Amino acid sequence: MMISINKARIHMKPGLAVIYALALLAACGSSCSLQTRSALEIKTSGFISENCYQAILKIAPNDNAQGLVAKRESAYLKSKTAALKEMALDNLSNYCMEKRLQKNDINRKEINLSVLRINLLSKLDDLVGDGSIAFAYYDETNSLIIGYRIFKNGFKQKIDALADEVELRQGSAAGRRR
Repeated sequence: MMISINKARIHMKPGLAVIYALALLAACGSSCSLQTRSALEIKTSGFISENCYQAILKIAPNDNAQGLVAKRESAYLKSKTAALKEMALDNLSNYCMEKRLQKNDINRKEINLSVLRINLLSKLDDLVGDGSIAFAYYDETNSLIIGYRIFKNGFKQKIDALADEVELRQGSAAGRRR
């Protein structure tokens, strides 16, 4: 058996070639997948740059799906009809709510979280354009994990300002509008 590497020919016994191929596959299969999975941009739900927000969206398979292939196909088909932008907006509203609540300028007991979410979602929907799917993979539960990214110049600064100015109480205009 001959293997061509950079136009050089190396003669190798067939059994030895199989052993080298399996060793290479085992080394790459374990370390490459672990490196990809643990990479920061695959697990981060939030801003990954000043201009990019990433929402990690999880789409679970149907409960009645049996077996690995059926579960994954079920999750995939559900993702085709899922409202990914709305899921990402909900994720972004959670980011804004946490940011606002971390500031100690408000009394948590006076906040109506449902009103805050409604106010945020109405303002975010006006501000955010369409995003795109950056990556997708299946987790150990056979759910489809989608990295949905929203790009906009100065996006983090705009969202942080929005989180600071959104109304927290029932009497806001956005709260009455919906």
